Amino acid sequence: MTLTDLARKHGTDKFEHGFCPFYERYFGPIREEVVRILEIGLADGGSARMWLDYFPKAEVYGLDNGLYGDRGRWPDDPRFHALLGDQSQRDILAKAAARGPFDIVIDDGSHTMHDQQVSLGVLWPQTLKYYVVEDLHTSFMPNISLYTGPHVSYSYPTGVDDPEDTTYDLLLGFRDGEKWGRTYMTEAEYSQIRPKIHVFEPSRQHITAVLERMAE
Repeated sequence: MTLTDLARKHGTDKFEHGFCPFYERYFGPIREEVVRILEIGLADGGSARMWLDYFPKAEVYGLDNGLYGDRGRWPDDPRFHALLGDQSQRDILAKAAARGPFDIVIDDGSHTMHDQQVSLGVLWPQTLKYYVVEDLHTSFMPNISLYTGPHVSYSYPTGVDDPEDTTYDLLLGFRDGEKWGRTYMTEAEYSQIRPKIHVFEPSRQHITAVLERMAE
């Protein structure tokens, strides 16, 4: 089955957003070789079930804060491993990174500029082939509210008033050799990331990017 078929089967919105053919262009040739992937953001577990089916030899790790979705629907599979924690915290990300290295990392978490950039900075060293950042349309929204627990919420500005702060611009900066959008990364984190960038942008909604690790 194709990735689109599996996304439809398991009810993940990656099918609705049109991401699957784009991903399959890169993941298809290594489908039988992938042994470990990490996805940030589990929701009801649909994409985790999809990855388990698509990559028959892979251990699938999911990092999630447990505040959204139905944890009862997360995969009951010996190849699936749930990691509870918030991607905004570097120590949590470091614990997830210790489960690697990962052939593929997919960030489908909070979609805030801070969390996207910190996650990339911490997890890139443990990414062997591809790092995916989903839903980059949030770079064009005035702010992203993030619920963090009972009666607690906060917002991260996306950088609309300063476009060079956005994750979208960060990734284009890697492509164009410009230092844009690294507000939330340390210089050490930023300096180690030199990927080839592939962007799927059918509109200013549901933009996604695949960062490909280049041979060193």
